Amino acid sequence: MHVALAGVARLRALAETGLMGGASKPTLDRFVRLGRTALEIPVTAVSLVDDSCQFFASAAGLPDPDARTLPLSHSFCSHVVVSHEPLIFTDALEHPTLHDNPAIADLGVRAYAGFPITTDDGHVLGSFCAIDVQPHPWTERELAILEDLSLAVSAEMDLIRRAHRAERSERQLAQANVSLVRASEPARRTRGVLHDLATPLNTLVLGLEHLEEHEGVRELDEVLETVEILCRSARHASAVLAEGRAPQSFPVNLDVGALLREVCVDLRRTGSPIECVTPPDGLLVQADRTAMRRCFENLLSNASRFARSRIVADATGMGELVTISVEDDGQGLPDADDYQRVWDERSRFHGELSRQGLGLSVVRELVESLGGQVAALPSELGGARFVLRLPRS
Repeated sequence: MHVALAGVARLRALAETGLMGGASKPTLDRFVRLGRTALEIPVTAVSLVDDSCQFFASAAGLPDPDARTLPLSHSFCSHVVVSHEPLIFTDALEHPTLHDNPAIADLGVRAYAGFPITTDDGHVLGSFCAIDVQPHPWTERELAILEDLSLAVSAEMDLIRRAHRAERSERQLAQANVSLVRASEPARRTRGVLHDLATPLNTLVLGLEHLEEHEGVRELDEVLETVEILCRSARHASAVLAEGRAPQSFPVNLDVGALLREVCVDLRRTGSPIECVTPPDGLLVQADRTAMRRCFENLLSNASRFARSRIVADATGMGELVTISVEDDGQGLPDADDYQRVWDERSRFHGELSRQGLGLSVVRELVESLGGQVAALPSELGGARFVLRLPRS
């Protein structure tokens, strides 16, 4: 099997049509009938190719209309998929490389003209093809008709993909609604609390933003800095609340170094002895800003509970990874195995003053959802060091 047939993105695009092995679409049927009539040719077809077979999503003139699947060994259309170019020959028996294709003897194929069916993101799903059972010298007019029909079918295929994705999303939404209806009473109460918190929190954000712009506040640098920190914290709390009410992540190119500095500045105002070391150049990852701020705040607040006099937060980039670490000079974990278990929300260390709680398990869940990894290990400062590794944008 040629690697071009097995590309993950191409097969995903093909699956998104919902056509492989399924019923034909009336719009595709009209295209193949139009092609057969215009060319006065025995067979025209919309042929799709995956990594195991060729399937006629629509065809006119097949000897057996129910025989819509061919093995790749009999497929001429697979050559169109691999080359991304039209395949045209007058007589298969005279073709230098395809003269021994089993379709010639088994299906009587002699002449073939196929043009790529291409998605708007560049994947060739198959071909719009015309087949004759005897040698056929293709005219410029016939090839122009086939090319126009292949472009029309390509546009239709993109519409079919979008419709299929929309139907799938609608089913998923319906299933999600059923799950919400079946939710337990505690979950419903939690959603009610989150809903009721939204209004006063939004009022707080608006009030702080208004205060931030007040002339009297802007004349006092220290007061303005405090108001700005409160404003950022309130906006973040509002974003976290919104995420809790309707979980949805919209990753963007996020400068995690700048965000880490911002969180460190905000927490420093609470008295935490935080040193922040980040490079001046942007460290970009694909992430949701609210989720990453939650990670940083959880790690830094966790360190603040144990630090004696020092917390170091740093962000570095090396190769395709961005590494963020937070460490403290406090009491480390009791033994080496505990550094593996610390991300489990059920684990507890140091009695009531726990290194764990929900915070670290939330960090791990958020980081892994972004394709990253977490680690915990002893710090050279004497306490614990927590590390996040994320792929660069």
